Amino acid sequence: MLKHALFLFSFIAISLLSKAQTAVQLPLLCNWNDTSIKANLSYSQKYNDVWGFEWKGLQYAAIGSTEGVHIIDIQQCKQVAFKRGTDYGNYIIHRDYKTFKNYLYAVCDEGYSALQIFDYSYLPDSIHMVYESSPAELMRTHNIFIDTVTEKLYCGIFTNASGVYGLGIFDLKNPTLPTFLKTYTNPFALGSNYAAHDMYVRNDTGFLSESFYGYSIVDFKPNMPVEIGTMPQYIYKGYNHSSWINKNNLGVMADETHGSPLKVIDVTDVSQPKVLSTFIPRNDTTCIPHNPYVIDDLVFISYYFDGFQMYSIKDPSQAKQLAYFPTCRAIPYKGFGGAWGCYPFFKNGKILVSDMQNGLFVIDASAFTKDLYAQKHAIQIIPNPFQQAFRILSNESLLDAQISVFTITGSCIYTTIVRKEELNNSFVVTLPNSLPSELYFIEVKQGNTLFSEKIIKQ
Repeated sequence: MLKHALFLFSFIAISLLSKAQTAVQLPLLCNWNDTSIKANLSYSQKYNDVWGFEWKGLQYAAIGSTEGVHIIDIQQCKQVAFKRGTDYGNYIIHRDYKTFKNYLYAVCDEGYSALQIFDYSYLPDSIHMVYESSPAELMRTHNIFIDTVTEKLYCGIFTNASGVYGLGIFDLKNPTLPTFLKTYTNPFALGSNYAAHDMYVRNDTGFLSESFYGYSIVDFKPNMPVEIGTMPQYIYKGYNHSSWINKNNLGVMADETHGSPLKVIDVTDVSQPKVLSTFIPRNDTTCIPHNPYVIDDLVFISYYFDGFQMYSIKDPSQAKQLAYFPTCRAIPYKGFGGAWGCYPFFKNGKILVSDMQNGLFVIDASAFTKDLYAQKHAIQIIPNPFQQAFRILSNESLLDAQISVFTITGSCIYTTIVRKEELNNSFVVTLPNSLPSELYFIEVKQGNTLFSEKIIKQ
């Protein structure tokens, strides 16, 4: 029943014919597509979003379909687990996924759905559902984001038995039993109950894409959340769909509107977010973006008919196209098809891309991502994995080195500058014991040298 194939498209879609000469097509590693899945009635769509995770040294993709969630071992290009959604069928369009600790969180925005939580620690054999919400808790939501530092789940366009809200917020201190905290609806947004389409949240500060209202920044720490910044008008405004912010407070904002380019934004001053520049892979009214992610200066985008796109914003005034991969054969039109979501956070440069009609693509971007995690400083982290503290050992003095620790989504949870000469070649970092057991990144910057490494809290 399940079919998977490793093949390389011998075409470059019409939507990609205007590529800059310097952009390269990335190599294909895997394409998984279950031909038995029934497409929905909208655009012959079978698949929606994708997320990735690592477990016991293996890398997995979680891709949604009209039926539920499919767990794919991307090394073998093989489905190893499947869980049906609370609701399923050819009317399902939107599913969304995120991970926290060893759990996969799954939601849907059609039908009589729920929040499902799956324990994936049984892989490679299986995953087990450990929670399914009741309608009173959560029935439908469009997108989710997990702030792993504050252990909170944010649900955009949140629906429960009481009504529809801009978003809902849950406490995940017990990751298998979410506790409802509060809702938030922007009082200034037109059609406010449906405004918070998607969000990026860092240490209780939310960067909200609020559909036709625009963009806003909200402090969620108070019991009554407060809007602290807003951008209701900006160049090429359309349907504000989603954004992602890097650790230097630069980000990319997507308006899901045909012909509307992506925006490079600066949120250093949260009270006055601003657009610095725009970019588009194809200057045409059928070109439409979906989901962007930003890591350092690299931008990764699922771009519907234009497949997967990769840009550099090292110069934020002029984004540079680096690479692409065409997932879609369809001739572009003012509709929807092709690449829905992507996941760019694997350290080895493997990128996951979900295509609405053609399934999961795994592509190799390591030629461009290797510098993100390259060891440019002779440093060791001991122990790794760690429990609460670890020691940095260097063959050079650590004097005046800036040491920072980040979550996988770019939140800085620790930073310091070593100024004591007596520390010399060694420094101990102690992190809060309350931090969840998961993947983090450490950076050591000293002059023009950089050390970046993946670290794991047990």
